[in-house]
Amino acid sequence: MNILDQTSAGNNTVSKLRDLNEQNSWFVAKIIFNIVTTVPVSKSQFEEQLRLVEAKSTEEAFLKARAIGIGEEEILTHREGQLVKWEFVDVADLMPLQSFRNGLEIYSQIHETEESQHYIHSIHQKGMKLRMNVQQVNA
Repeated sequence: MNILDQTSAGNNTVSKLRDLNEQNSWFVAKIIFNIVTTVPVSKSQFEEQLRLVEAKSTEEAFLKARAIGIGEEEILTHREGQLVKWEFVDVADLMPLQSFRNGLEIYSQIHETEESQHYIHSIHQKGMKLRMNVQQVNA
């Protein structure tokens, strides 16, 4: 029963507050995977995924995010026949979303580099590629 139904039924304030607390909230979970290959590599690879999770509490959101991570583990065969495995590592961060609105920041990361111009150039290249892909889709 939602708040409007309870108000029209004349239930008390305590019941209304209890139902508000039982409503689901949204969280952004950062889920980390270790990418393991059968081919020796010089650097380990990890994938960070940001996932939306709906839950009644932070604890429930954390457990749901872990379940997503475990459920997304997989082993794929690369085009050259090499095995690639996504191993769930853990939930690295969990942030509640207070509201949804245009421009809402859901993630931020600070990069430090000695090659600032190279970093800026690579971001411009990514932006240009994205712009071209969007234009192709809309054509």
